[in-house]
Amino acid sequence: MSSPPQTTLRFEDAVALAAVHHREGRLEEALALYGPLQAARSEEPKLNALLGTVLAQLGRLEEGVAFLSQAERMAPGDLETTSNLATALQAHGQAREAADAWSRLGGLLYGQRRYEDAKGLFERALELVPGHPGASANLGATLQALGRHGEAVERLSALLAGDPEEAEAHNNLGNAHMGAGDVEAAIASYRQAIALRLDYFEAYSNLGLALAHRGTGGGEGEARRDEAAGALVNLGNARNSLDPTAAVRECYEKALELRPDFPAAHWNLGLCLLLRGDFAQGWKE
Repeated sequence: MSSPPQTTLRFEDAVALAAVHHREGRLEEALALYGPLQAARSEEPKLNALLGTVLAQLGRLEEGVAFLSQAERMAPGDLETTSNLATALQAHGQAREAADAWSRLGGLLYGQRRYEDAKGLFERALELVPGHPGASANLGATLQALGRHGEAVERLSALLAGDPEEAEAHNNLGNAHMGAGDVEAAIASYRQAIALRLDYFEAYSNLGLALAHRGTGGGEGEARRDEAAGALVNLGNARNSLDPTAAVRECYEKALELRPDFPAAHWNLGLCLLLRGDFAQGWKE
């Protein structure tokens, strides 16, 4: 008696069948399909992620972490992959690496303005590694985004007590102080951020805005506008030194709104315009 003919699944059908097995908890059957599929198309991030996930669920954590890590490197920003990687790392006892992954996932959600979800992930990272710098700084920024300014100030101040050289945390603390209405404290934080990182564009911009917000009346107001204008010119210069194609013109124009007779702003704006071919306005500046 002849044996029945064997049928070969098309690639797409095999992926779909593997997904059904996986979804319904038949992990060994899913693995039997995911393995050859990934071997056939090892450059596809999704197949690496699926294989890594099912391996981790079967308790083969080291193999699972390897495939999930590869998938994340291939396609950074995939929420499901990073979540599964963080889960596998935590189950494997790699607390620091898991905290890093939870913090990365929180950052992705923060970028989508899913602040409550991001907050929970930063807190999870901190449960694994108390004082985790990235998670602490990002939790402070998230609390600030949620309007919980006092908590943000408290969180970021605690972080900086342990790591006073963290420029991003100083900038975020400045934002939290601004939200809480303490402009002077915000200015001090932005200045500290710039002192630690001289090319910190965002801190320069925030400092300029804070100085402009601080006051506009009398001689004191004039001095504040001058300082804000100077910060914006420095920001434009820093941007231009690293990337001449960057948007620097706006920095000089904003500085001139605050101080119309500022020679350095006119000079740098003129050079900026000349380099872009606007000779009439460039020579005028």
